[in-house]
Amino acid sequence: MTFAARKLGLPPGTIISISNDNEPIRISYIRYAEDFIEEKKCSSVDEVFQFHKNNQIVWINVEGTSDLTLFEKLVEQFQIDRLVVEDILDPETRPKFESFDTYSFTVGKMLYQEPNYKYTIEEHISFLLIDNLLFTFQFKHGDVFDKVRERIRTAGGKIRTRKTDYLLYALLDIMVDNYFVVMDALEENIIKTEDSILSDPDKNDIGAIRRMKKESMILRKAIVPLKDAILLMRYNEAKVFEKRTHKYLGELQEHLQNCVENVEYLRDMANELMDIYISTSNTKLGNITKVLTIVSAVFIPLNLLAGIYGMNFDIIPFKTHPYGFHITIFSMILIAITLFLYFRFKKWF
Repeated sequence: MTFAARKLGLPPGTIISISNDNEPIRISYIRYAEDFIEEKKCSSVDEVFQFHKNNQIVWINVEGTSDLTLFEKLVEQFQIDRLVVEDILDPETRPKFESFDTYSFTVGKMLYQEPNYKYTIEEHISFLLIDNLLFTFQFKHGDVFDKVRERIRTAGGKIRTRKTDYLLYALLDIMVDNYFVVMDALEENIIKTEDSILSDPDKNDIGAIRRMKKESMILRKAIVPLKDAILLMRYNEAKVFEKRTHKYLGELQEHLQNCVENVEYLRDMANELMDIYISTSNTKLGNITKVLTIVSAVFIPLNLLAGIYGMNFDIIPFKTHPYGFHITIFSMILIAITLFLYFRFKKWF
């Protein structure tokens, strides 16, 4: 059942989840400063509340949404709007940025390639920035943030000296960088499918075309709204981001603009695949029809001769000739060769 179906008829801000209980919730945090770092897995979100408003940056990563008491605790502890929690739990929420008095909220779409079948997977991800705390909420286990974790673990890096706004930027930046990886993989699949269609169109290509068209739409739905969200971050009056972080947001916005242009190009390529498939299939069918027509044209005079010699008349040429049968067969072969050479000379095949 979809989130919208479960939400139907309930009051706004009702906290519900569509998470699969087979994937239990996992909570972990990285707490760091310029000369300090600590990584730990938590049994409860209560463990990170004590770090609020201290001198260290704390990134709390929540994987899974089955434990609704966690979100109730967040609402109670930080006075989070229940509509924000609803957006965290709704996988259909479009990418956006919202700023409140004591926190900011960002929604994005994490995209990556399924390792076995090489198709695009979309995962809803939310960022809740509260002073020195940054919460990230994911529906599944695993993400694309390992390079950011490595940067945090490396002493002397810029990320260790900056605040949570820069950490949020770094996570968004690695997400956008991964968009390019996904788009490159999709472009490669489109080119391979196009080559396959041009060489030998197959009905299985239709499924591949539909999948790639869907993937291009997933990319567009993830990228275009996020570009608008980054624009709101840059010019937000609440000063969520430090002035020195704005130049990085500007660069991120340029990357997203490149993504928008690339995804429009990929969408056009994916849409053209169906036209190529139809055109190539029609050409293949036309070639088959042409060959069958030529074969039929060659056998028409042969059938005429066979029909004549099959009539029950007493007087038939070569009927009593000792080599009549051989003469007739030779004549048929000669007629077939002559017609074949004529069709070839006319370049009909």
